[in-house]
Amino acid sequence: AIPFIIHNLNALHEYVPGMPYMQLQGIRFLSGITSRPWNFLRSPLYVHFSVIGFAYFLTTEISLSLWVFWWFGRIQHVLFDAVGRQPVLRKVEENQYQGAFIVYVIYGLWVARGHLREMWDRFVHRRARREEERPEAMSVGMAFWGLIVAGAIVVMWLNVAGMSVFVAILTYLIFLTICWGMARLVVESGILFAKAVQMRPSVLLTGFAGSAHFAPVDLTILNFTEYVYMYDLKSFLMPQIMHSLKISDDARIDRRHMYYAIGAAVLVAVLVSYWASLHVA
Repeated sequence: AIPFIIHNLNALHEYVPGMPYMQLQGIRFLSGITSRPWNFLRSPLYVHFSVIGFAYFLTTEISLSLWVFWWFGRIQHVLFDAVGRQPVLRKVEENQYQGAFIVYVIYGLWVARGHLREMWDRFVHRRARREEERPEAMSVGMAFWGLIVAGAIVVMWLNVAGMSVFVAILTYLIFLTICWGMARLVVESGILFAKAVQMRPSVLLTGFAGSAHFAPVDLTILNFTEYVYMYDLKSFLMPQIMHSLKISDDARIDRRHMYYAIGAAVLVAVLVSYWASLHVA
């Protein structure tokens, strides 16, 4: 009721200026601090009632870590400005994010090494699934060859656009890293979504090797590609698919049946989206 009242009052204020208005966006926090380096503690605040309500369902570890690392970032700004390194703050944060994200993905693969080894053994030796093993959403062979064929199509498409094969392969591997890491973050933490803006291939590759090692056409195609497919992954499918498979387990629905239903829904959604974009928008 409270969000309903506040949002409606703010909406009425746009038409009737005499109606009360409550600021929810860009609220100044610690604005009284003006001296350096402490002024880096200042930050605008944004009130989203939906996020506040959703945070109620988060685990204590997740909700606490959001606050702890937010303050850690602010204090880091203060320390770097105090020693005269303020111009490179954004680059330092990008490198920290990239390193933490890559370690997070590698650690997840290490934890899953037993399962991955089992899947590889089943694929190479064409061993049937044991009775005690849970049925997967798709066969091991389909998953493996799907990964290879999809990767080949992506690399070929980028190469035809002008990107070198080596950079195209790196781009595909980074894209898989982003998707796997984001899916695990969302599914295991319970948050609404996660973004990996600092994990863009152009930022990652030039940060590690420098821009001189890449042709101008590589960076051009890379920027076009990442801003369409990798920049803002709030709505990509992997977390939703994982949630759906978890629901199918709890409801005792065959995973493959759920997977076919998801595939049909995606196909219909794509066709309707194309039609709406061409004829309605």
